[in-house]
Amino acid sequence: MKECEACKIKFNTNEKYCPICHNPLKGECKNTVFPLNTKFKEGSMLLKILLFLSITVFLIFDFLELYETKSIHYSLYVGLGLITNYITVVHIIKNYQNLYKMMGKYGTIVVALLLIWYFLTKEAVITNYVIPVVCILELAFNFLMGVIIKDRYIFKYSGQLLMNLFLLLVPIILVLFKLTTKNFLSYICCLLCVISIVGLIIFFRQELKEEFQKLFNI
Repeated sequence: MKECEACKIKFNTNEKYCPICHNPLKGECKNTVFPLNTKFKEGSMLLKILLFLSITVFLIFDFLELYETKSIHYSLYVGLGLITNYITVVHIIKNYQNLYKMMGKYGTIVVALLLIWYFLTKEAVITNYVIPVVCILELAFNFLMGVIIKDRYIFKYSGQLLMNLFLLLVPIILVLFKLTTKNFLSYICCLLCVISIVGLIIFFRQELKEEFQKLFNI
């Protein structure tokens, strides 16, 4: 039998991860009770969604740059960034069981790196377009990921709420500290984040209450 060192529970399963906490299972199992999970193999639906969103973002950014500057100089960097992002997400989906937690950490790191890039280069295009578009992309991906994985994995509405608050805070900081010269996309990002937060509070108020009570031992 396989055993979860975190839950202290033994399982007759071929799964690599604990079905309760998603930590790696130790040991071997010959006679299985739990069938191998193939319904959500390697998060193929998430990868399709990410591919669609990445292509959409690239086309939108390409259009905006052509409209503003009549060139696609920065669009090439955005395209390379989206390709790198896709490869990284594929790695996360294939190697980590707690997808939502890992994607939240990864999204935070991406935004932080973009801010560092801006302070090093002082390129207004990063704060005007790249960071707000990345935040909108992450907001959309997190929402769709939540819809897909909430019935298959442990899903925390509190984590969704905190991530949306972070994505709301980023464009607010850009605007308040005058790091942008064009605020349109930052305003759109703020609006979408507020709508998402209000939706979570209205439709999942009880789940949020229970999760925060557990989190703070209330």
